[in-house]
Amino acid sequence: MQKYKRIILIYFLIIVVSFGLLLPAYYIYDPMQIFHKAWGREVTFSTNMRQQAAGILNNYDDYDSVILGTSMIENTSSKEANQKLGGKFINISLSGSSYFERAIVLRSLFRQHKIKTIFYSLDVDKYVQQEREYPHYPLSQFDYLYDENSWNDFRVYFNNKYLSCVFLLSKSEGCIGEKVTLDRPNAWFANPNHSVRFGGFDKWIAAKENGQIIKSIKNISETVEHLKRQELISLDNVDTTISMAKKYIDENIIDFVRMHPNTNFILFDPPYSRIQYAIWAQYDLPKFKVYKKILRYLAEKSDKYSNLEIYSFGEEKFIDDIATYKDLNHYHYSINSWMLSAITQKKGLLHERNIDKYLEHITKKALDYNLVELHNSIQHKLQSG
Repeated sequence: MQKYKRIILIYFLIIVVSFGLLLPAYYIYDPMQIFHKAWGREVTFSTNMRQQAAGILNNYDDYDSVILGTSMIENTSSKEANQKLGGKFINISLSGSSYFERAIVLRSLFRQHKIKTIFYSLDVDKYVQQEREYPHYPLSQFDYLYDENSWNDFRVYFNNKYLSCVFLLSKSEGCIGEKVTLDRPNAWFANPNHSVRFGGFDKWIAAKENGQIIKSIKNISETVEHLKRQELISLDNVDTTISMAKKYIDENIIDFVRMHPNTNFILFDPPYSRIQYAIWAQYDLPKFKVYKKILRYLAEKSDKYSNLEIYSFGEEKFIDDIATYKDLNHYHYSINSWMLSAITQKKGLLHERNIDKYLEHITKKALDYNLVELHNSIQHKLQSG
């Protein structure tokens, strides 16, 4: 019996000693700079910004303004934002992020820094569905990095990937990330998988095996089939969705506007392609109604809070040009630059005095768009290609 007790004791001692050695090793290696800036190596950043942003907020302070959104704003240059909006920006946008996820980051941000400006994308699906987490990135993988307990931050490295990385003191991209700046560390515009699809439907057809193209063409085709059968999505319970969407926005962004009156909040409605708005207006009636109600709600909020500005660009011609888009939603990176310039001129600014006219305009444009003709053209190109 004494022999087994000794073995068990030795086993637990090994675990304790190993753990005690592992924590300092992780602290020193610290590939995502959660605890300190990079030691003895070049500065790199992980593409998983849900985790990486914690290290940036903890250890970098040469900024007073933040770009925070999804892929709709990842291509926005911080340097250009500095020049056009004023301030010292960093872009810590989280791919596909919900407002709930961004609120986790914002709470930590305001706890640690004085912020001049927040530039924020108002992604529609997020408030229509009141999303909490992105399916591929559960909250449990990163939310603890933004609380006030720094000890639990070690959890981010407790996995097989980082165990092998720290053991080898690896400097590979898979371990320590990529050599990028905080200008736009997760920019995707230069990636050929994305860039080759800009330029029009011929480019879409050439990339017809791409997942986003498959989804876009399927969305158009299914919408047209429903329209032919006059099968529109019912408006039942839409008022409940509108109420929930307002509550979601209040809790995850407007509360920050109210609590931080010295911070300017610039919120923009991402300019999706006209095709996308046409699908909503002609078929997905609940989504289009929620979308318009939320734009009105935010325009009214901006009149209440002097530190809040709401922008939407549905009157612009580029929205009608499919060459600007790589799918139904994602626009060319030049539009990110254009929006910064537009904002400096207050172009697209919504408020109570112009919201009725704006909504009337975008509704007419969406309803007038000929989706059947578009569908037929795409099918012809697919068959001939």
